[in-house]
Amino acid sequence: MAQSLRAKVGKIRSLVEDQVLVSRNRLVLIETATRLFRAKGYHNTSTRDIAQKAGMSVGSIYQYILKKEDLIVLILSSVVEIYESRIFSLAHAEGSARQRLWDAVTVYYRTLDEHHAKTDVLYHNFSEFEPATQRFLVELEDRVSGIIRTLLDQGVADGEFAPVNTIFAAHNIVSMGHMWALKRGRFKSVITIDQYIEEQQRHMAETLLPPAVTGR
Repeated sequence: MAQSLRAKVGKIRSLVEDQVLVSRNRLVLIETATRLFRAKGYHNTSTRDIAQKAGMSVGSIYQYILKKEDLIVLILSSVVEIYESRIFSLAHAEGSARQRLWDAVTVYYRTLDEHHAKTDVLYHNFSEFEPATQRFLVELEDRVSGIIRTLLDQGVADGEFAPVNTIFAAHNIVSMGHMWALKRGRFKSVITIDQYIEEQQRHMAETLLPPAVTGR
């Protein structure tokens, strides 16, 4: 998925040869588009709106993209880069499966908290994206779920976790992260992200750890 997404990003037209300038201005466009898509919706936000908020002319924005959908691809690509650097490596890190799972949940949920606006945009506007972009987003979620499931399978095989349906458990863990990102406005008035992570890990322990460990 990452390679095909990078190939998609590579095909986004740029009329500027200076790659440093391209990267810098695309980052500005990503952050600006994320705020506007979240506030107004993808369909109701024009490239003119984005250009004005980014401090660019409409003509300038088309030096870095060809169409509005390109900005969604760039937003998604930026999320993948963050996950690759923070989360995906944990599948093969040292330590027990249980500790790596706890670490993965902590890093994943904190990343979703930090970049909640991008998650909100990608999921709330999903139906308006082109099929290829929808597919990339589904594949990203599947990859995250797959890493969580790998850690669960290792834990079950090693006797650290009780036998569970690891597919269901992995998707449940991912969904609980999305719930924080998508409902963050409601949660943050009554619970912090650290408290949320602690509560989710406590629930995971009750569900996953063998009776001999939990005392059940």
